[in-house]
Amino acid sequence: MGGLGPATAGGRAAGAGEAAVGGEQPPPGSEEPPADGGPPTAVGVLRAMGLRPLALLGQGMEGTVYRLADGLVGKVWSNGRTAAEARRFAAFHAELAAQRLPFATPEPVAVRERDGLVVTVERELPGVPLSEAGLGPAAGHAAVVEVVTALRTTTAGPAARALPALGEAAPLWAGHSSWPEALAALVERRATAGRTAFARALSGATARPGANGGGPDAGPVADAGVGAATGPVAGAGAGAGAGSDPGADAGGDWRAGQDAVLAGVLARLRALPTSDGPARVVHGDICPPNILVDNDGRVVGLLDWGFLSTAGDNAFDAATAAGFFDMYGPEARGHDEALLVTMTGQLGYPRETLLTYRAAYALATATVYSSAGDDGHFAWCVNFLQRPEVRELLGLGMTH
Repeated sequence: MGGLGPATAGGRAAGAGEAAVGGEQPPPGSEEPPADGGPPTAVGVLRAMGLRPLALLGQGMEGTVYRLADGLVGKVWSNGRTAAEARRFAAFHAELAAQRLPFATPEPVAVRERDGLVVTVERELPGVPLSEAGLGPAAGHAAVVEVVTALRTTTAGPAARALPALGEAAPLWAGHSSWPEALAALVERRATAGRTAFARALSGATARPGANGGGPDAGPVADAGVGAATGPVAGAGAGAGAGSDPGADAGGDWRAGQDAVLAGVLARLRALPTSDGPARVVHGDICPPNILVDNDGRVVGLLDWGFLSTAGDNAFDAATAAGFFDMYGPEARGHDEALLVTMTGQLGYPRETLLTYRAAYALATATVYSSAGDDGHFAWCVNFLQRPEVRELLGLGMTH
Protein backbone atom coordinates (compact mmCIF):
# COMPACT_ATOMS: atom_id res chain seq x y z
CA MET A 1 0.00 0.00 0.00
CA GLY A 2 2.80 2.33 0.71
CA GLY A 3 5.85 3.32 -1.24
CA LEU A 4 8.52 1.13 -2.74
CA GLY A 5 9.13 -2.27 -1.20
CA PRO A 6 12.18 -4.53 -1.45
CA ALA A 7 11.96 -7.21 -4.08
CA THR A 8 11.50 -10.89 -3.39
CA ALA A 9 12.87 -14.08 -4.82
CA GLY A 10 9.37 -14.74 -6.10
CA GLY A 11 9.95 -12.27 -8.89
CA ARG A 12 8.24 -9.01 -7.90
CA ALA A 13 8.41 -6.12 -5.49
CA ALA A 14 5.61 -5.38 -3.10
CA GLY A 15 4.14 -2.15 -1.88
CA ALA A 16 4.79 -0.04 -4.98
CA GLY A 17 1.64 2.00 -5.24
CA GLU A 18 -1.63 0.53 -4.01
CA ALA A 19 -0.40 -2.71 -2.43
CA ALA A 20 1.09 -4.10 -5.63
CA VAL A 21 3.52 -3.09 -8.32
CA GLY A 22 2.07 -1.58 -11.45
CA GLY A 23 2.48 -2.77 -15.01
CA GLU A 24 3.49 -6.06 -16.51
CA GLN A 25 6.30 -7.92 -14.78
CA PRO A 26 9.14 -9.54 -16.75
CA PRO A 27 9.68 -13.23 -16.14
CA PRO A 28 12.07 -14.08 -13.30
CA GLY A 29 15.59 -14.56 -14.60
CA SER A 30 15.14 -12.26 -17.58
CA GLU A 31 18.63 -11.19 -18.61
CA GLU A 32 17.76 -7.65 -19.62
CA PRO A 33 15.41 -5.08 -18.06
CA PRO A 34 12.78 -3.80 -20.50
CA ALA A 35 13.93 -0.72 -22.37
CA ASP A 36 10.95 1.27 -21.12
CA GLY A 37 11.05 0.00 -17.54
CA GLY A 38 11.63 2.70 -14.94
CA PRO A 39 13.54 5.95 -15.26
CA PRO A 40 15.53 6.05 -18.51
CA THR A 41 18.83 6.55 -16.68
CA ALA A 42 18.33 3.95 -13.97
CA VAL A 43 19.84 0.96 -15.77
CA GLY A 44 22.81 2.99 -16.95
CA VAL A 45 23.46 4.27 -13.45
CA LEU A 46 23.32 0.75 -12.01
CA ARG A 47 25.81 -0.49 -14.59
CA ALA A 48 28.07 2.50 -14.02
CA MET A 49 28.17 1.52 -10.36
CA GLY A 50 29.44 -1.91 -11.34
CA LEU A 51 26.10 -3.59 -10.70
CA ARG A 52 24.44 -5.96 -13.17
CA PRO A 53 20.67 -5.52 -13.50
CA LEU A 54 18.92 -8.70 -14.62
CA ALA A 55 15.21 -7.88 -14.49
CA LEU A 56 12.79 -5.13 -13.63
CA LEU A 57 10.90 -6.31 -10.54
CA GLY A 58 8.63 -3.40 -9.79
CA GLN A 59 7.92 0.26 -10.16
CA GLY A 60 6.03 2.46 -7.72
CA MET A 61 5.50 5.90 -6.29
CA GLU A 62 9.06 6.29 -5.05
CA GLY A 63 11.17 4.55 -7.66
CA THR A 64 12.09 1.29 -9.37
CA VAL A 65 13.40 -2.08 -8.17
CA TYR A 66 15.71 -4.27 -10.25
CA ARG A 67 16.98 -7.76 -9.62
CA LEU A 68 20.76 -7.71 -9.67
CA ALA A 69 23.34 -10.45 -9.95
CA ASP A 70 24.68 -12.21 -6.86
CA GLY A 71 21.37 -12.39 -4.99
CA LEU A 72 20.93 -8.63 -4.67
CA VAL A 73 18.28 -6.08 -5.62
CA GLY A 74 18.79 -2.43 -6.47
CA LYS A 75 16.24 0.23 -5.55
CA VAL A 76 16.63 3.34 -7.70
CA TRP A 77 14.82 6.18 -5.96
CA SER A 78 13.00 8.75 -8.09
CA ASN A 79 11.17 10.78 -5.43
CA GLY A 80 13.99 13.17 -4.62
CA ARG A 81 15.25 11.08 -1.72
CA THR A 82 18.78 12.03 -0.73
CA ALA A 83 21.58 9.65 0.14
CA ALA A 84 21.38 10.88 3.75
CA GLU A 85 17.69 9.95 3.90
CA ALA A 86 18.39 6.53 2.39
CA ARG A 87 21.09 5.97 5.01
CA ARG A 88 18.57 6.88 7.73
CA PHE A 89 16.34 4.05 6.50
CA ALA A 90 19.36 1.74 6.30
CA ALA A 91 20.12 2.50 9.96
CA PHE A 92 16.53 1.59 10.83
CA HIS A 93 16.84 -1.72 8.99
CA ALA A 94 20.04 -2.48 10.90
CA GLU A 95 18.21 -1.73 14.14
CA LEU A 96 15.37 -3.96 12.97
CA ALA A 97 17.73 -6.84 12.20
CA ALA A 98 18.92 -6.77 15.80
CA GLN A 99 15.37 -7.63 16.97
CA ARG A 100 15.89 -11.25 15.87
CA LEU A 101 12.43 -11.62 14.43
CA PRO A 102 11.40 -15.11 13.28
CA PHE A 103 11.32 -13.95 9.65
CA ALA A 104 13.60 -12.00 7.35
CA THR A 105 13.51 -8.22 6.96
CA PRO A 106 15.31 -6.02 4.42
CA GLU A 107 19.07 -6.10 4.72
CA PRO A 108 20.73 -3.08 3.07
CA VAL A 109 24.20 -3.72 1.68
CA ALA A 110 25.06 -0.24 0.44
CA VAL A 111 23.68 3.20 -0.35
CA ARG A 112 25.19 4.80 -3.43
CA GLU A 113 24.66 7.98 -5.41
CA ARG A 114 25.51 8.82 -9.01
CA ASP A 115 24.26 11.40 -11.52
CA GLY A 116 21.68 12.68 -9.08
CA LEU A 117 20.12 9.25 -8.45
CA VAL A 118 20.25 7.41 -5.12
CA VAL A 119 20.46 3.62 -5.17
CA THR A 120 19.95 1.28 -2.23
CA VAL A 121 21.40 -2.20 -2.67
CA GLU A 122 19.79 -4.93 -0.58
CA ARG A 123 19.85 -8.69 -0.34
CA GLU A 124 16.93 -10.34 -2.13
CA LEU A 125 14.44 -11.79 0.31
CA PRO A 126 13.13 -15.37 -0.02
CA GLY A 127 9.51 -16.36 -0.47
CA VAL A 128 6.48 -15.16 -2.36
CA PRO A 129 3.89 -12.57 -1.29
CA LEU A 130 1.02 -13.98 0.75
CA SER A 131 -1.31 -12.41 -1.81
CA GLU A 132 0.07 -14.77 -4.46
CA ALA A 133 0.55 -17.91 -2.37
CA GLY A 134 -2.93 -19.36 -2.96
CA LEU A 135 -3.58 -20.01 0.73
CA GLY A 136 -7.09 -20.13 2.14
CA PRO A 137 -8.53 -17.42 4.37
CA ALA A 138 -7.76 -19.24 7.64
CA ALA A 139 -4.09 -19.66 6.74
CA GLY A 140 -3.92 -16.09 5.48
CA HIS A 141 -5.43 -14.71 8.69
CA ALA A 142 -3.01 -16.81 10.74
CA ALA A 143 -0.04 -15.39 8.82
CA VAL A 144 -1.18 -11.82 9.50
CA VAL A 145 -1.66 -12.51 13.21
CA GLU A 146 1.74 -14.22 13.35
CA VAL A 147 3.45 -11.12 11.97
CA VAL A 148 1.65 -8.75 14.34
CA THR A 149 2.41 -11.01 17.29
CA ALA A 150 6.11 -11.14 16.41
CA LEU A 151 6.37 -7.35 16.23
CA ARG A 152 4.78 -7.21 19.67
CA THR A 153 8.07 -8.55 21.08
CA THR A 154 10.26 -5.81 19.61
CA THR A 155 11.79 -2.79 21.31
CA ALA A 156 11.99 0.30 19.11
CA GLY A 157 15.22 2.25 19.16
CA PRO A 158 16.36 5.73 18.13
CA ALA A 159 16.47 4.86 14.43
CA ALA A 160 12.75 3.99 14.49
CA ARG A 161 11.95 7.30 16.19
CA ALA A 162 14.01 9.15 13.57
CA LEU A 163 11.81 8.01 10.67
CA PRO A 164 9.43 10.41 8.93
CA ALA A 165 5.91 9.24 8.07
CA LEU A 166 3.82 9.50 4.91
CA GLY A 167 6.49 11.36 2.98
CA GLU A 168 6.96 14.16 5.48
CA ALA A 169 10.42 15.65 5.95
CA ALA A 170 10.64 15.67 9.75
CA PRO A 171 10.59 12.55 11.92
CA LEU A 172 7.15 11.59 13.21
CA TRP A 173 8.39 11.86 16.81
CA ALA A 174 10.02 15.29 16.38
CA GLY A 175 8.87 17.52 19.26
CA HIS A 176 6.85 14.77 20.95
CA SER A 177 7.49 12.61 23.98
CA SER A 178 4.77 10.00 23.53
CA TRP A 179 3.28 7.90 20.76
CA PRO A 180 -0.31 9.20 21.14
CA GLU A 181 0.95 12.78 20.91
CA ALA A 182 3.05 12.09 17.83
CA LEU A 183 0.26 10.22 16.06
CA ALA A 184 -2.36 12.84 16.95
CA ALA A 185 -0.16 15.59 15.52
CA LEU A 186 0.28 13.64 12.27
CA VAL A 187 -3.48 13.07 11.99
CA GLU A 188 -4.18 16.76 12.55
CA ARG A 189 -1.65 17.83 9.90
CA ARG A 190 -2.88 15.37 7.31
CA ALA A 191 -6.58 16.01 7.96
CA THR A 192 -6.01 19.73 7.63
CA ALA A 193 -4.17 19.23 4.34
CA GLY A 194 -7.06 17.11 3.05
CA ARG A 195 -9.88 19.46 4.04
CA THR A 196 -11.10 20.05 0.48
CA ALA A 197 -11.36 16.35 -0.30
CA PHE A 198 -13.03 15.60 3.04
CA ALA A 199 -15.56 18.43 2.63
CA ARG A 200 -18.56 16.68 1.12
CA ALA A 201 -17.53 13.15 2.10
CA LEU A 202 -17.88 14.02 5.79
CA SER A 203 -20.52 16.73 5.45
CA GLY A 204 -23.10 14.96 7.62
CA ALA A 205 -20.83 14.32 10.60
CA THR A 206 -21.94 16.31 13.63
CA ALA A 207 -21.27 15.79 17.31
CA ARG A 208 -24.16 14.29 19.30
CA PRO A 209 -25.72 16.69 21.77
CA GLY A 210 -23.84 16.21 25.01
CA ALA A 211 -21.14 14.07 23.42
CA ASN A 212 -17.61 14.69 24.58
CA GLY A 213 -15.96 14.31 21.19
CA GLY A 214 -15.15 10.63 21.61
CA GLY A 215 -13.37 10.75 24.94
CA PRO A 216 -13.14 7.85 27.36
CA ASP A 217 -16.76 8.31 28.51
CA ALA A 218 -18.28 8.32 25.03
CA GLY A 219 -20.40 5.29 25.86
CA PRO A 220 -20.62 1.72 24.57
CA VAL A 221 -19.70 0.81 21.02
CA ALA A 222 -22.82 -0.09 19.06
CA ASP A 223 -23.54 -1.95 15.85
CA ALA A 224 -20.40 -4.05 15.61
CA GLY A 225 -21.91 -6.43 13.09
CA VAL A 226 -20.22 -7.45 9.89
CA GLY A 227 -22.83 -5.94 7.62
CA ALA A 228 -22.71 -2.37 8.90
CA ALA A 229 -21.92 0.59 6.64
CA THR A 230 -20.76 -1.18 3.53
CA GLY A 231 -22.54 1.07 1.06
CA PRO A 232 -21.04 3.69 -1.24
CA VAL A 233 -19.49 6.83 0.18
CA ALA A 234 -21.44 10.02 -0.40
CA GLY A 235 -19.27 12.65 -1.99
CA ALA A 236 -16.20 10.43 -2.29
CA GLY A 237 -16.31 10.15 -6.04
CA ALA A 238 -14.03 11.79 -8.57
CA GLY A 239 -13.20 15.34 -7.70
CA ALA A 240 -15.29 15.50 -4.53
CA GLY A 241 -14.85 18.96 -3.14
CA ALA A 242 -12.04 19.80 -5.55
CA GLY A 243 -12.14 23.27 -7.02
CA SER A 244 -15.70 23.96 -5.84
CA ASP A 245 -17.63 25.42 -2.93
CA PRO A 246 -17.90 22.40 -0.65
CA GLY A 247 -20.76 23.93 1.29
CA ALA A 248 -22.96 24.28 -1.79
CA ASP A 249 -24.18 20.67 -1.69
CA ALA A 250 -23.83 20.03 2.03
CA GLY A 251 -26.15 22.59 3.57
CA GLY A 252 -23.21 24.63 4.81
CA ASP A 253 -22.24 22.05 7.44
CA TRP A 254 -19.22 20.55 5.68
CA ARG A 255 -16.68 22.31 7.87
CA ALA A 256 -18.48 21.29 11.06
CA GLY A 257 -18.68 17.74 9.73
CA GLN A 258 -15.01 17.13 9.16
CA ASP A 259 -14.06 19.12 12.24
CA ALA A 260 -16.33 16.88 14.35
CA VAL A 261 -14.68 13.73 12.97
CA LEU A 262 -11.19 15.14 13.54
CA ALA A 263 -12.06 16.29 17.07
CA GLY A 264 -13.46 12.86 17.91
CA VAL A 265 -10.37 11.03 16.66
CA LEU A 266 -7.96 13.41 18.41
CA ALA A 267 -9.87 13.09 21.69
CA ARG A 268 -9.73 9.30 21.48
CA LEU A 269 -6.00 9.29 20.68
CA ARG A 270 -5.17 11.67 23.52
CA ALA A 271 -7.21 9.55 25.92
CA LEU A 272 -5.15 6.44 25.17
CA PRO A 273 -3.13 5.32 28.19
CA THR A 274 0.61 5.93 28.05
CA SER A 275 2.39 2.60 28.19
CA ASP A 276 4.92 1.98 30.92
CA GLY A 277 6.74 -0.49 28.69
CA PRO A 278 8.99 0.16 25.70
CA ALA A 279 7.63 1.40 22.40
CA ARG A 280 7.36 -1.36 19.80
CA VAL A 281 8.51 -1.31 16.20
CA VAL A 282 5.48 -0.42 14.09
CA HIS A 283 5.47 -1.53 10.46
CA GLY A 284 2.40 0.46 9.46
CA ASP A 285 1.57 -1.42 6.26
CA ILE A 286 1.08 -5.12 7.07
CA CYS A 287 -0.84 -6.34 4.03
CA PRO A 288 -0.68 -9.64 2.09
CA PRO A 289 1.68 -8.33 -0.65
CA ASN A 290 4.21 -7.39 2.07
CA ILE A 291 4.18 -10.73 3.91
CA LEU A 292 6.42 -13.36 2.34
CA VAL A 293 5.71 -17.07 2.75
CA ASP A 294 7.44 -20.25 1.63
CA ASN A 295 5.99 -23.20 -0.26
CA ASP A 296 4.49 -24.56 2.98
CA GLY A 297 2.79 -21.26 3.82
CA ARG A 298 5.21 -20.34 6.61
CA VAL A 299 6.00 -16.65 7.07
CA VAL A 300 9.60 -16.09 5.98
CA GLY A 301 9.79 -12.33 5.45
CA LEU A 302 8.22 -8.92 5.91
CA LEU A 303 9.04 -6.13 3.50
CA ASP A 304 8.01 -2.60 2.47
CA TRP A 305 8.97 -0.76 5.62
CA GLY A 306 9.00 3.03 5.72
CA PHE A 307 5.55 4.23 4.62
CA LEU A 308 4.37 4.57 8.21
CA SER A 309 7.07 2.67 10.09
CA THR A 310 7.98 4.13 13.47
CA ALA A 311 8.16 3.49 17.21
CA GLY A 312 4.72 3.08 18.76
CA ASP A 313 1.94 0.75 19.84
CA ASN A 314 1.66 -2.75 18.39
CA ALA A 315 -2.13 -2.35 18.53
CA PHE A 316 -1.81 0.12 15.65
CA ASP A 317 -0.41 -2.66 13.45
CA ALA A 318 -3.13 -5.02 14.69
CA ALA A 319 -5.84 -2.49 13.81
CA THR A 320 -4.59 -1.64 10.34
CA ALA A 321 -3.54 -5.16 9.35
CA ALA A 322 -7.10 -6.38 9.99
CA GLY A 323 -8.40 -3.90 7.43
CA PHE A 324 -5.61 -4.38 4.91
CA PHE A 325 -6.13 -8.14 4.49
CA ASP A 326 -8.83 -7.50 1.90
CA MET A 327 -9.62 -3.86 1.22
CA TYR A 328 -11.85 -3.97 -1.85
CA GLY A 329 -13.16 -7.52 -2.38
CA PRO A 330 -16.74 -8.69 -1.81
CA GLU A 331 -15.68 -10.48 1.41
CA ALA A 332 -13.60 -7.58 2.72
CA ARG A 333 -15.84 -6.70 5.64
CA GLY A 334 -16.03 -10.30 6.81
CA HIS A 335 -12.24 -10.67 6.80
CA ASP A 336 -11.91 -7.37 8.64
CA GLU A 337 -14.36 -8.40 11.34
CA ALA A 338 -12.80 -11.84 11.79
CA LEU A 339 -9.34 -10.34 12.23
CA LEU A 340 -10.56 -7.61 14.59
CA VAL A 341 -12.14 -10.31 16.76
CA THR A 342 -8.88 -12.28 16.72
CA MET A 343 -6.75 -9.25 17.57
CA THR A 344 -9.04 -8.60 20.53
CA GLY A 345 -9.43 -12.17 21.72
CA GLN A 346 -5.93 -13.48 21.04
CA LEU A 347 -3.79 -10.39 21.60
CA GLY A 348 -6.01 -8.69 24.16
CA TYR A 349 -6.37 -5.33 22.42
CA PRO A 350 -9.66 -3.55 23.21
CA ARG A 351 -11.87 -3.17 20.18
CA GLU A 352 -12.29 0.54 20.92
CA THR A 353 -8.51 0.99 20.72
CA LEU A 354 -8.33 -0.85 17.41
CA LEU A 355 -11.14 1.26 15.94
CA THR A 356 -9.50 4.45 17.21
CA TYR A 357 -6.23 3.60 15.51
CA ARG A 358 -7.99 2.68 12.27
CA ALA A 359 -9.88 5.99 12.32
CA ALA A 360 -6.58 7.80 12.86
CA TYR A 361 -5.07 5.94 9.91
CA ALA A 362 -8.10 6.81 7.74
CA LEU A 363 -7.79 10.54 8.41
CA ALA A 364 -4.00 10.54 8.04
CA THR A 365 -3.76 8.61 4.78
CA ALA A 366 -7.04 9.26 2.93
CA THR A 367 -5.46 11.73 0.51
CA VAL A 368 -1.96 10.26 0.41
CA TYR A 369 -2.44 8.96 -3.14
CA SER A 370 -4.75 11.68 -4.45
CA SER A 371 -5.17 15.12 -2.91
CA ALA A 372 -8.56 15.35 -4.65
CA GLY A 373 -9.88 12.22 -2.94
CA ASP A 374 -10.84 10.63 -6.24
CA ASP A 375 -9.36 7.16 -5.70
CA GLY A 376 -10.34 3.92 -4.06
CA HIS A 377 -8.15 4.42 -1.00
CA PHE A 378 -9.95 7.65 -0.11
CA ALA A 379 -13.33 5.93 -0.44
CA TRP A 380 -12.09 3.05 1.74
CA CYS A 381 -10.98 5.47 4.46
CA VAL A 382 -14.22 7.46 4.44
CA ASN A 383 -16.33 4.29 4.40
CA PHE A 384 -14.64 3.25 7.62
CA LEU A 385 -15.25 6.63 9.23
CA GLN A 386 -18.94 6.30 8.32
CA ARG A 387 -19.45 2.93 10.01
CA PRO A 388 -22.11 3.31 12.71
CA GLU A 389 -19.93 1.82 15.45
CA VAL A 390 -17.07 4.17 14.55
CA ARG A 391 -19.36 7.19 14.56
CA GLU A 392 -20.72 6.10 17.94
CA LEU A 393 -17.18 5.69 19.26
CA LEU A 394 -16.27 9.20 18.11
CA GLY A 395 -19.39 10.73 19.61
CA LEU A 396 -20.93 11.69 16.26
CA GLY A 397 -24.51 11.88 15.01
CA MET A 398 -25.77 9.98 11.99
CA THR A 399 -24.97 11.07 8.45
CA HIS A 400 -27.61 12.85 6.38
